[in-house]
Amino acid sequence: SNLVSMEAVKGMEYCTFDQRNADLQAQHCTVLPFTRNAIGSMDFTPIVFNPRIRGVRLKTTLAFELALSVVFESGIQHFGLVPEEYELMPAYVVEFLQTVPTAWDTTRFVDGYPGQYVVIARKSGETWTIAGINGTDDKKNLSVDLSFIPANAKGTLITDGTGRTFTQTMLEKSALQKATIEMQPRGGFVIVVKP
Repeated sequence: SNLVSMEAVKGMEYCTFDQRNADLQAQHCTVLPFTRNAIGSMDFTPIVFNPRIRGVRLKTTLAFELALSVVFESGIQHFGLVPEEYELMPAYVVEFLQTVPTAWDTTRFVDGYPGQYVVIARKSGETWTIAGINGTDDKKNLSVDLSFIPANAKGTLITDGTGRTFTQTMLEKSALQKATIEMQPRGGFVIVVKP
């Protein structure tokens, strides 16, 4: 038999039980890559774009939620989305969700500190996907060393836009080697790099 994933974590459902749990979600999620997810696949049920669930107001941004699909490793991902939410997302976000791998060839810890922020890079085939989340209530400016990315690569950055929106930026190879990224409070980002 093969083990694909297991919950064994205070996952997304936990964050919707009451407002206190929702208030702690961003910080909680920055601890898990260093603890529970470091020892095996974890079914967190990432990506919830609806800001209110059963009267609880979620405090994380859309890019934070999107980044969880890469930051958290699981042999199968159960996104916490309903079909109507896909219709509201930009085409590039829907494409990302359709193509994000669940099996990775290589994983690299890039930067982070438990309870504050984390940046993880994962490779599948020739594509690198780098994602980060901010667990604090303050903006976080990161200078991310991506020197392991091939010199001829081009990337796409998805991060938070104004309000509850996304923004997409194309990154040339010079911007990829030492990427400077501003994460919103409880925000995140995803970079997809292809040769």
